[in-house]
Amino acid sequence: MTSFHSDDRATRDRPIPSVPTMNAQPPITPPEGTISELSRPKDIPRLHPLFWGRGRTLFGIFITNACFTILTLGIYVFWGRVRVRQFLHSQTSFAKMRFAYHGTGKELLLGWSKAFLVFGLPYLFLSIIPVVWPHIPEWLPNLFAGALILCFIPVAVVGAHRYRLSRTSLGAIRFSFRGQCGEYFKIWILGSLLTVLTVGFYYPIFENRRRHFLVSHTYFGTHPFRYQGTGKGMAMIYAKAVGLMLLIVLCL
Repeated sequence: MTSFHSDDRATRDRPIPSVPTMNAQPPITPPEGTISELSRPKDIPRLHPLFWGRGRTLFGIFITNACFTILTLGIYVFWGRVRVRQFLHSQTSFAKMRFAYHGTGKELLLGWSKAFLVFGLPYLFLSIIPVVWPHIPEWLPNLFAGALILCFIPVAVVGAHRYRLSRTSLGAIRFSFRGQCGEYFKIWILGSLLTVLTVGFYYPIFENRRRHFLVSHTYFGTHPFRYQGTGKGMAMIYAKAVGLMLLIVLCL
């Protein structure tokens, strides 16, 4: 155990090389709806995130988490997840600043417990209805169970996204998510229904709308992120992927 901590400390204390910043340049706004290399002046460097962690340190964390999870009958899994996130965040840097994760295992356990009480117990109840009351048509509880899952997914996505961002910082500045669950719920339900009705053709547009909502409502301090993807661009990517899959199948 000692070697793992010492490796982690040595890796964390390793100096980050100098990266040129953009403070000396005026803000540049690219053309609306475009992400072009031509729209970015050549004298402004492109910044990339860097990862400084070592695989053996992460492997040691995984082994420790597995042992404690078995000994605690699964309860430690939340604290183990926090250890992994703390390591990955602390070993990632951007513009000479380190990321940090501030979540706790207790918070993850409480969040899981709330989700289980609100969605898990009703789902279990619906699943045993055909056994306890065999005279009830089996499709009826299955229909309600499917609707429950369909409603649970958008709530879980927004909740998890909001929590992860609120517990993440870069250079002592926190991230945040300011989108409303109700708005994402509408996007999810409408997108799911249209995807089924169009036999999957609407899915790229649905995925683009979903990502636009999550990204555009994400903030770094007081500065919002911007999403410039389009449904057409996403559809072209999916079309190429499907075409490649069909070509592979035909070649076989």
